[in-house]
Amino acid sequence: MRKRDRILKIQELVIAQGEVHVSDLAETFQVSSVTIRDDLDEMASGGKLQRVRGGARLKDSVEQTFFSRSILRPEITDFSPDKLYVAQLAGMLVCDNEWIFIGCGETCAAVAQALLDRRVNVVTNNIMAAAILALNVNASVCMPGGNLSGYDRHFLSGDILNRSMSLLRVKYAFFGVSGAEFSAGFTCSSPYERGVFEAVRGVADCTVIVMGSEKFGIKSFMRIAGLGDVNMIMSDEGMPCEYRRHFASLGVAAAASPGDIAGLAGGSASRK
Repeated sequence: MRKRDRILKIQELVIAQGEVHVSDLAETFQVSSVTIRDDLDEMASGGKLQRVRGGARLKDSVEQTFFSRSILRPEITDFSPDKLYVAQLAGMLVCDNEWIFIGCGETCAAVAQALLDRRVNVVTNNIMAAAILALNVNASVCMPGGNLSGYDRHFLSGDILNRSMSLLRVKYAFFGVSGAEFSAGFTCSSPYERGVFEAVRGVADCTVIVMGSEKFGIKSFMRIAGLGDVNMIMSDEGMPCEYRRHFASLGVAAAASPGDIAGLAGGSASRK
């Protein structure tokens, strides 16, 4: 086996196991221990892993391990402060090893980024979110099939996705929207998103809208749900008081600060 191929295989083993040992690798690849030590030293010098006595392990910082070939550019994940704030709230709601759904849009992609250091199981139709979560070796990511959709073709939708989702079950389903208004409800810019919402809502214990406060009072192209058709709304501290009161009257939990999250994870009722 060529050195390049051997190093790629070592990378796979370290990702899968967290730590590898010189003696085991030498036996696996039928080469000398000296050869394996040279390989590990080269990988460590390139920032790929951390050398330990008798072998090597993953570095503490996931972002510095194996991702120089990531398709993401820094400017793509340079999310606005309001999106990052809402994403952090969403991350507080999720428990490790729970299965969740992350929908399309930048706010949902920011939710994926907020989970980079977590052990999570994620179903997503958001190609950007999947690419972000590829940086997390502790994340299990499932992408149901579907058609590339939206003006930027960055998410999947259609009958294939809807049928795939009918086989699954998730604790939380996070959706972004383009606007929320009393009469129009939650609206989005793409007609494809409504079908995704209906398919996922049916298999989620708790449906959560994540949105910046600037989107309240906005009507977009396609209604995906009424304001009372979800379990929870997450926004920033600029969420208008009249909408807070309206959500409360509908029995919809509203969170705009870390303090609001307390008790929501266990107390959010399921609504279909």
